[in-house]
Amino acid sequence: MRSLSASALALGAKGAALTVALALAFAFLPVVSLAVVPFLPLPTAYVCLRQGGMAAAISAVAASLMAGIISGVGSGLFTFALAVLAGVALGLALRRNRGFSGVLLATAVATAAGLVLWVGGVWVVTGMTVEQFGALMDTSFQAVAQMYAGMNMDAEAVAQAEEGARSMLAMLPYLAPGIVASVGVALAALTLALASLLFPRLGHATTPALSFHEFRLHWATPYGFILGLLLILMAGWWPHGGEAARLAGINLVLFFATLFFVQGFAVARWFMLKRGVKGGAAVAFYGAALLGQVFFQLLSWVGVVDCWLDFRKRMTPKLV
Repeated sequence: MRSLSASALALGAKGAALTVALALAFAFLPVVSLAVVPFLPLPTAYVCLRQGGMAAAISAVAASLMAGIISGVGSGLFTFALAVLAGVALGLALRRNRGFSGVLLATAVATAAGLVLWVGGVWVVTGMTVEQFGALMDTSFQAVAQMYAGMNMDAEAVAQAEEGARSMLAMLPYLAPGIVASVGVALAALTLALASLLFPRLGHATTPALSFHEFRLHWATPYGFILGLLLILMAGWWPHGGEAARLAGINLVLFFATLFFVQGFAVARWFMLKRGVKGGAAVAFYGAALLGQVFFQLLSWVGVVDCWLDFRKRMTPKLV
């Protein structure tokens, strides 16, 4: 094992300090905790990009230990998941210039694995059993129902809402693969977008791997999305295994819809760059695109169709 240089140690110490600060903000500032999450892998990724994987791993492990000591085991595990796993994966992929798709995949896999490790670690540390978790949820549902009843809301509507919430909670274990994979992709995309904005300002030139507007999935990827839809639609026709097919279809749709949302947003980003739209018009355009995604899955469908039609290639001659 080669020794680290003084510059690597100095940069690693700065990265560890910044990671600890972000971890403490996540643990103690609920207002900004969610906004902090995509930033957590960045200090480690930057150290890795500049000084290599060893310096980055040591920096991230030290930060995780300090975060765990100051703010608890849960925070330390979360920092380990995003700094050590996702941060090092992102830094190595950028260092090897894998291209946006390769960097996104590596970061998404590491992020998803880190989230599973975090949830599993917290579960083991707390020692909570399935029965205890169920009792905790029952208590929570009853407290919420009593609160709404105290607000003179219709008892039947409250009961229906509680039943719906219980049904969703019962499905969560079966949808966990799709949810974890989707969150991994979404967090990886956000982290990459932040890296493309921040790393050039820190003296590291933008690499092709950070060219988000050029991101495009393989043309065969939509078939995974279509398979998920078919499983959901045809589940009722199967007397045995229909529910399993439906749940598998929902998992596939969750994952691929998130992937195609990223590609659809890349198409929107490319269009904005080519048209030179900036300022308030850009904010309005992105806001409309996100609203279209929320209500109509607009960007996901743009991503699906773009895999086959390649809007950017077809429109380039018209915009030059």
